Amino acid sequence: MKRAAGVLLASEDGSVLILRRMGGTHAGEWAFPAGGIEDGESAEEAARRELEEETCFKYDGPLYRWATQVSDEVFFTTFSARVPRFEPKLNGEHMGYVWVKPQEAIKDFVLHPGAKAAIQKLEWDELGVANAIRSGELASPQHYANVLLVALRITGTGKAYRLALDEHVWRGPELYLNEQFVARCNGLPVILEHPSGGTELNGAEFRDRIVGTVLLPYLKDDEVWGIAKIYDEAAAAVLENEKISTSPCIVFSPVDPGTKVPLEGGGTLLIEGKPRFVDHVAICIQGVWDKTGEPSGVSNQVSNPQQESAPMDDESKDEKREESKAEVKSDAEKIDRVLAHLDSLHKRMDAYERKDSEEDEEEEEDEEERADSEERKDAKRKDSRKRKDSKRKDAEERADGEDQEDESAEEGLEEERKENKLKRNDRKRADEGCSADTRSDAVINGLKAEIEALRAAMPKVLDEDDRKRFVATQLEWEQVAQAFGDSQGAPRWANGESLPEYVRRLAGKYQTHSAAWKDRDLSKMDASILEVAASQIRADALNIARNPPSVEGAPLRMSEERDGTNRVIRKFHGDPMACWGQFMQPYRYITGWNSKQGAAIQ
Repeated sequence: MKRAAGVLLASEDGSVLILRRMGGTHAGEWAFPAGGIEDGESAEEAARRELEEETCFKYDGPLYRWATQVSDEVFFTTFSARVPRFEPKLNGEHMGYVWVKPQEAIKDFVLHPGAKAAIQKLEWDELGVANAIRSGELASPQHYANVLLVALRITGTGKAYRLALDEHVWRGPELYLNEQFVARCNGLPVILEHPSGGTELNGAEFRDRIVGTVLLPYLKDDEVWGIAKIYDEAAAAVLENEKISTSPCIVFSPVDPGTKVPLEGGGTLLIEGKPRFVDHVAICIQGVWDKTGEPSGVSNQVSNPQQESAPMDDESKDEKREESKAEVKSDAEKIDRVLAHLDSLHKRMDAYERKDSEEDEEEEEDEEERADSEERKDAKRKDSRKRKDSKRKDAEERADGEDQEDESAEEGLEEERKENKLKRNDRKRADEGCSADTRSDAVINGLKAEIEALRAAMPKVLDEDDRKRFVATQLEWEQVAQAFGDSQGAPRWANGESLPEYVRRLAGKYQTHSAAWKDRDLSKMDASILEVAASQIRADALNIARNPPSVEGAPLRMSEERDGTNRVIRKFHGDPMACWGQFMQPYRYITGWNSKQGAAIQ
């Protein structure tokens, strides 16, 4: 399979850059800078090289893997990046460019199929991406937000062979290939390997093995498939890089568990009954519905393109079973690595819980220490009071007057202590209120700054006069586009684009047709000079389109213009012989005699 890569560039206002192709099978379609991956190149290296070659824009910032697709036997990787808007300098592979909002690109432009899906992904939620994987617009698996979206088989139908039980089985298609069963699979848990004995999940097994859930179940040929959301990073890595399969856990009705039929030559055939409950689908090395072929329960168009296996005779099947037993034993290490990763995650979670518990215990000990400290203080206060009481009694014995003075002084000290304590509490509350007010002011000021930044970034709504100027400018250049036979016409202005920027974009497309202005940099001109330059470029371009230079061998090209009654007049320019010469008969020479001149003629 050939491989290619490209870059979806987005500007600060959310517009994306698309280029119009000059030739090839997709001539005239719009796409982003892209091309084939050369020998020794990675997809990211190829994407950066193609971007620079096709736009003269060198980008050294980070690229993010955005979308993967398979189309026309080509596996295509799209990267994304956010950059300031710039004016590309196109090479000979493209004849135009535009920065355009994703919705407008999808609605108003003829997009290359691969570019269309990548741009649509900007607007899709996880269900939209899942539907695109199901329909083949995007490859499986596909990264989205914090999950891996992957197509996997929930169950097959028909005849199969259970290697572990040495048992043939028949699963009736009529019981599974229907809307009701598909609906039952929505939200189905995806786990790593079946629990011991292949039974239903319990709480502990669910916690230890769950890696994702089925988001979009659907029918595919004689099987039930689903797009699953995989949250666990280790499981996602296995699904992306290993040949892997799936196995469902179906619980049957106790009144209709199925029927076992003896087979000639030994063994049995289990005709399964009605499925009462779909417990889970497990990721495993080899599944029953692989039917002793290559693992095919997980669709991996990146590193594991699925291929149909040729039918095998009985002897080959026996050999395959023995090989499969050995492979299952050795390949189980792959799943063991994933389970080990899960164990480490749970151990870390247990450590966090123990740490939280220890912190709680430390807080309780601190509280106890504080309580003990308060008790000790209370004890000291009581001792102090006892001593003071004793002193007061001694003083009473010595002199009633002195005792009264001491008692009054003690009461004054106690009142003073209470008053000081109240003052400290008041200051503490005041400090807390002040800091809260300060924090609130900081939060409010921050929110105000964010709101002002958002307002500044929002596109301004055009008033009626500005809108008329933009429309008039578009109609002027629409005439030029029609004269050159451009079916797309003059592009519409972008939201947030100023009138000078719009004029620069339109004039830049036809600048090469003006001898006076073809080598000038329009981006450095102020509005007054730009207006003169654009007017001259438009006039020169119209003159070239309507009166093209006579070049021998130039292909015919159609241009359109309208007369005063709005009738369309089509003109063809170029060398007619370039088009019709191949259909003309060769010249024939006839020899004759000119009697007047008395000489032979041809």
